[in-house]
Amino acid sequence: MPQLEALMRSNFIEYASYSILDRAIPDVRDGLKPVQRRLMQTLFEMNDGRYHKVASVIGETMKLHPHGDASIGDALVVLANKGYFIDRQGNFGSILTGHRAAAPRYIECRLTPLALDTMFNENLTEYVDSYDGRNREAISLPTKLPVVLMLGTEGIAVGMATRILPHNLKELWEAQIAILEGDDFVLDPDFLQGGLMDISEYDDGRGKVEVRAKIDLLDASHVVIREIPYGTTTESLISSIESAAQKGRVKVASINDYTTDKVEIELALPRGVRPSEVIPQLYAYTDCSVSLSSNQIGGSAGGHLSGFMAATNNLTRFEGSGDHREISSDVQAAIVMCGPMNMLADGVAQRAEEGATKPEGDAILDFMGGAPPSKDPDRY
Repeated sequence: MPQLEALMRSNFIEYASYSILDRAIPDVRDGLKPVQRRLMQTLFEMNDGRYHKVASVIGETMKLHPHGDASIGDALVVLANKGYFIDRQGNFGSILTGHRAAAPRYIECRLTPLALDTMFNENLTEYVDSYDGRNREAISLPTKLPVVLMLGTEGIAVGMATRILPHNLKELWEAQIAILEGDDFVLDPDFLQGGLMDISEYDDGRGKVEVRAKIDLLDASHVVIREIPYGTTTESLISSIESAAQKGRVKVASINDYTTDKVEIELALPRGVRPSEVIPQLYAYTDCSVSLSSNQIGGSAGGHLSGFMAATNNLTRFEGSGDHREISSDVQAAIVMCGPMNMLADGVAQRAEEGATKPEGDAILDFMGGAPPSKDPDRY
């Protein structure tokens, strides 16, 4: 029995370590889980400027990823639908409705210019042998962006889980510039689905945020849901409304879903029921209001785990009185040095030595590949 106990202990520790570091928890340096990193590396090696069938990308990635094709395809679709690094062609499903993507043989993808400019550098990439020794894979990608904060992620491993909420790309760039220039800044989560957010209990990432759907009054007998909370879909939201209506908690006569590329769920109210009565019911008893707890854990160099921000740990937050805390060195490391982010500082220093006259902020944006996108920063 002592031998069996020692064997079980050893095998369980190996399994737990693998599931934590090689499956579920992202690396703080490049913000990616192993399957995402292998996908990005494969797309970079396949890059010729044209679209590639997703089925082909999955097959090539399997040379690096020792798991099934379904997990690779799902990871690619999720990463592509976040809109930063993978350019899509075809039906990749919808984060709004929850509809699944078409089969991999029908859809195509390639890297975006942002990914090509900020995620790869052969001179700064360390490689190891793949699982079968036939190929090499990157330990981490030398990203110039704080990807772990930009994309957000969720993962469940043995004995721990992580949930890192996504942030606005433009605001992250502004935070990087503020740190390098020694200025104060504010950084809170942001979501592609939109919605309304209450950050009163966020506690710099150690607490939670309350995210609510955006509900508009159409007329005296109809209300329309225009935006949905993060982590929900129109299907799950409608299901929660129907369930609450059956229990008598929400007074709704009918539900019509007109969602296309924008959310539009129209709720017809029974006779004699006012919108001012129904809207609080929707927030109280349905998924029109959800609570998102933040638990920011990521891997770091050497295979160690880090509660690297305590979820934007000690970030400056301005209150009504104007008081604020100083930015901690841990946060500066998490934002500025995520990956080899010291390249930004080196680039600014190099420009200074060359007699550059631009303000530091402009120099940083140039070094990162240009100014932020012109899209609406609240939805990008």
